[in-house]
Amino acid sequence: MNAGSAMSAGGGGSVGPLGGAAAGGGCGAAFAAAGAAFAAAGASLIAHTGYFHLVQKYPVTSVAPLTTLSPVFSVIFGVSLLGDPMSLQIILGGLCTLVGVFIITMREKRIVDTGS
Repeated sequence: MNAGSAMSAGGGGSVGPLGGAAAGGGCGAAFAAAGAAFAAAGASLIAHTGYFHLVQKYPVTSVAPLTTLSPVFSVIFGVSLLGDPMSLQIILGGLCTLVGVFIITMREKRIVDTGS
């Protein structure tokens, strides 16, 4: 029996990440719609507007390294709000990201200071 016939015979179904049936409506569909609305309004409109405002006020070389902090904030919010597990690999990756941003920021500052 293949997967298609098992589904049509009532042999089970897939469950989406929020607990609702993947193909059905219900509460999972409402969460998906809310997530899409947040992604459109929060990430696209508000975040990009703020980013372009910063680029107008400050040098791009100072603003651009801050975009690499996005995964760090994603992990922090995932752990604190959604209860995602925290592992040593995640902590080490976050520390590597922070060290990289620090190096880029200090290097850019040194280049600006010696060039004037």
